[in-house]
Amino acid sequence: RTSTGCGLISEHTLEELRAYSFHNAMAGFENTPIPTLAEVYALLAPTTLSVNVEIKSRDSRLPAMCCDLAKQYGMEDRVYYSSFYHPALLGVHDVDPYLPVAPLFDCNLVYPWLYASTFGAQAIHPHHGAFRLTPEIIRECHMRGIRVNFWTCDDPEMIRTLASAGCDALITNKPDVAIEVLK
Repeated sequence: RTSTGCGLISEHTLEELRAYSFHNAMAGFENTPIPTLAEVYALLAPTTLSVNVEIKSRDSRLPAMCCDLAKQYGMEDRVYYSSFYHPALLGVHDVDPYLPVAPLFDCNLVYPWLYASTFGAQAIHPHHGAFRLTPEIIRECHMRGIRVNFWTCDDPEMIRTLASAGCDALITNKPDVAIEVLK
């Protein structure tokens, strides 16, 4: 979906994946290679930046592998683990129950703060469209100490709306647009 290749990432070797461009059809970013998580951590470790690591696989070994890698790079306090496959987040908590996890969802959950609380999620990552239908989710989550980080918000007006409503973070493909809007 985001590359010049086809098929599932799990069906390819790293060498094969490195032959594709992962520029998500964005002009000016052609020939963008896929980074490994170790390369991302190496890039971010000397900074103060945090990272959202989305676990996309149902492989039960992957959460522990991601957590171990973060620890190797001294990033364990600067990673949020998220997934649409919520059992993966339980796998992260099997490694360390204090690591921050956030379920991703693209539906309008009823009382998402209660759902997040059932397995100790420190945040939720709803689709940005959920805000239009249930604007009270930010307030209700914050009352319970749960952060709200909307994904994938690229529209300037929606960025402004969510920021004004008090969301904690925005996941975006266009950080330059978000920075400009938030100025």
